[in-house]
Amino acid sequence: MKSQISNMFFNVRKVAVAITLVTALGGCVKEKFDTPPAGGEDPKGVSANTTILSLKSRYTIGAATPVKVTDDLIISGIVNADDKDGNFYKVITLQDSTGGIQIKVDNSSLYNDFPVGRRVFVKCKDLYLGEYSGLVQLGGYIDNSNGYPQLGYVSTTVAQEKILKGKWGLTVNPIPVSIATLDNITYQNMLVEFNDVEFACADVFQPYADVPNLGSLNRTIEDCSGNTIIARTSGYARFAGEKTPGGKLKVLGIFTVYKSGSTWTKQLAIRNTNDLVQTGTTRCDGTSIGSSADISISAIRGLYAGSDVDAPCARIIKGVVVADNAQSNFDTRTVFVQDATGGIAVYVGSVHNFAVGDSVEVSTSGATITEFKGLLELKTSISYVTKISSTTAQARKLTVAQILANFENYESTLVTIDNATLSGNGGVYGGNVTLTDGTSGSLTLYTKTGTTPATFATSSYPTPGPSSVTGVLQQFNSTYQISIRTTADVQ
Repeated sequence: MKSQISNMFFNVRKVAVAITLVTALGGCVKEKFDTPPAGGEDPKGVSANTTILSLKSRYTIGAATPVKVTDDLIISGIVNADDKDGNFYKVITLQDSTGGIQIKVDNSSLYNDFPVGRRVFVKCKDLYLGEYSGLVQLGGYIDNSNGYPQLGYVSTTVAQEKILKGKWGLTVNPIPVSIATLDNITYQNMLVEFNDVEFACADVFQPYADVPNLGSLNRTIEDCSGNTIIARTSGYARFAGEKTPGGKLKVLGIFTVYKSGSTWTKQLAIRNTNDLVQTGTTRCDGTSIGSSADISISAIRGLYAGSDVDAPCARIIKGVVVADNAQSNFDTRTVFVQDATGGIAVYVGSVHNFAVGDSVEVSTSGATITEFKGLLELKTSISYVTKISSTTAQARKLTVAQILANFENYESTLVTIDNATLSGNGGVYGGNVTLTDGTSGSLTLYTKTGTTPATFATSSYPTPGPSSVTGVLQQFNSTYQISIRTTADVQ
């Protein structure tokens, strides 16, 4: 399988494989006068004379070129997805009681004429059957612009002649299926429903798509037996930046496939977030998100017992950033976050731009609780940390003796030590400076040197004390350290 699955709605490519379409499905689409009631009229003198399944059987997946429809065939189906919310582009997706099909139409905002629930009649003669990586489609011509035959779009002019609007406000009932028994062919482009499923741990509380780059992303939906299907969302979807839920779900969507070589990937395209309904708060592994997904930093720290442990799924840390990269005195890949219960170093694996005072949410899904040279870390990626607002990072006033007596509880938090005296290291910050405050013991005031030193590494610290020192507590092997953000932290 390719490292990244291409988006079926934006790129077209031909692959080879052969299939035989299955027998008809019964009673999947019903017309129901609901609120609001159906309206409009079907076109006079036009009626379906074949089914979607029968039409699709004229094409063999893997054919060298799209196949022209030469008979006076007419299909009728109900629109089961539209482009209003941006996860479908230049396609009309129809289903009848036997199957579903995408019609490639060279136009946008198709939902104005072809909203979900509208009956559509398609005069298929002179249109073409083809595929997108195993997904059977109907198009307007053979496109050789890329050096090989592929299915081209139905032009707007031809669409007006061939694709006829009927009644609207009809109901398409989703087809209950299971991930395990879902085959690659039967339900293509039909509205399906999965019950008792959840997003995989690593994909919980993550955006559906890559909003900054307008890129499509795959999120994994799974059942409690470990069967999976890809939920693929376009970066242009209106809900692309919303976060995936953590509990048990009922999920609706249009079933599609992506075929690469001999590998079929099952995919689901949700129409909007109304297609996901939370049905429970307990995940397959027994984790309960309860009435809130929040988890305290002290609870996360309490899970570590000397060896790496997976962080719980479907949990959110809410805290404040207490150190940043502005003066280069902290690891650029680590975000120090504290809440009312404690602090933790969140290792994100890449340079971050979070600032002191940023209120952030950290998803623990897929993260590991570990230690790096004595410093407890939540190891994750930068995409799992989200800025919510800005506030003030509050420091706790402690003595050196109090810190040393209970260092693990204060590690990675912002503290202020009054009556502090600094000594040693030639009178400059860079390196290890001894900090005392008249109580028992001492701390090391550490400032980065080397190839990327702190901007104030060569600056002199104030003498004589006493001074007030504010900084973030860290551990390096057996050494207890405090690091300041700027020289303004020493008063």
